[in-house]
Amino acid sequence: MAMGGTRPRRLPRNVIFETPGSVSLPELEQRLQELWTKEGTFDASLARRRGRPRFNLYEAPPTANGSPATHHVAARAVKDLFWRYKTMAGWYAPRRAGWDTHGLPIELAVEREMGITARSQIEDFGIEAFNRRCRELVDQSIAAWKSFSDRMGYWLDYRDRFLTCSPWYMESVWWAVRRLFDQGDVYRAFRLEPYCPRCATTLSSHELELGGERRRPIARARLLISLKNDPSVRLLTSIRELWMLPAEAAIGVDAQATYLKVRWRGQVVVLLPDAVRLLDGPVEPVARLSGADLVHLEYLPPFPEPSADRRFLTVAVRQPGETGFVHLAPAHDQEAFDVCREQGIELRRALDSNGRFGPDSGDLAGRFVHGVNELVVAELKRQHSLHSVLAERKASPICWRCETPTIRLG
Repeated sequence: MAMGGTRPRRLPRNVIFETPGSVSLPELEQRLQELWTKEGTFDASLARRRGRPRFNLYEAPPTANGSPATHHVAARAVKDLFWRYKTMAGWYAPRRAGWDTHGLPIELAVEREMGITARSQIEDFGIEAFNRRCRELVDQSIAAWKSFSDRMGYWLDYRDRFLTCSPWYMESVWWAVRRLFDQGDVYRAFRLEPYCPRCATTLSSHELELGGERRRPIARARLLISLKNDPSVRLLTSIRELWMLPAEAAIGVDAQATYLKVRWRGQVVVLLPDAVRLLDGPVEPVARLSGADLVHLEYLPPFPEPSADRRFLTVAVRQPGETGFVHLAPAHDQEAFDVCREQGIELRRALDSNGRFGPDSGDLAGRFVHGVNELVVAELKRQHSLHSVLAERKASPICWRCETPTIRLG
């Protein structure tokens, strides 16, 4: 039954439609679009149903960072089915156009266009000029999307469109955040997040899945670290990745374990009994030590903080690694973060937002996080603190935008 209770007109069975021998689909498409525009078909379909039950379908706004592609046809065709069906069923189904015009997708598109590979190049070009080019790309992309949507018969109301970069839109988001804050649902805290040092942004768990993983070379290491009050006594320690050393805040030790003090190559070394096999050559046992007696000892870190009056101590952990002592870098490792937070140890960050080491990192200052292992090894050798380096390949998440290996950053 059609709207208004009238029965739709049926065509006689003997009516035969004649079609031309050849049809130009692009011409037919253009004539139909011109007819819809001339007669205001979309507006009329809404006006005739205004006041009827409303059907809302909130479209996830596409990102205005380029032209649409073939796969967008399928997605929009499916969404259009719901709008058209509800309209034909008598519902009032408005369709509001909108675009996501914020964030890295647009910035990265402009960077590729301009050949920019580092934030410093954006600053040299001028942030205001760069933002202006981003807005120009948004306008170009919206024009391409409108043409694309019109050609596939995907009706949208562009007069009441929304852009996430509009002041009123941003203010509405901040209004919502303020409401949450006033209700006590927003608070400030530190946590570790997946981070892309190239894009200088965190990634959600969903974004990590988008990027997938890639095997990359990493370097674990064993070190010989001296105690501050008695530098002749050295701890055989381990570090998950060499680049984390400048961010270490403590060394973990198992307070429940029994340790050995041995004499090896003219120096005294403390380690777990099972780790003695890691020392090549003659080893002379000196004494057994309780792990509890090794907690809260001050040691000399390979990368101290020249500008800070900070004490580096051993702390109790449940998993001290194969040697019995593990370097804790809470700004980059979740287990270390949890331990240091429980024990009130201050977070130490060696990297800036661009993934480069800060001025207190010695020869690493200004270097990008991926690619400093050789410099770290050279510094440890200079200090006679390197026991061994273990090179291996590890599957690591990569950024879905730029394919840079991600890190954890607190």
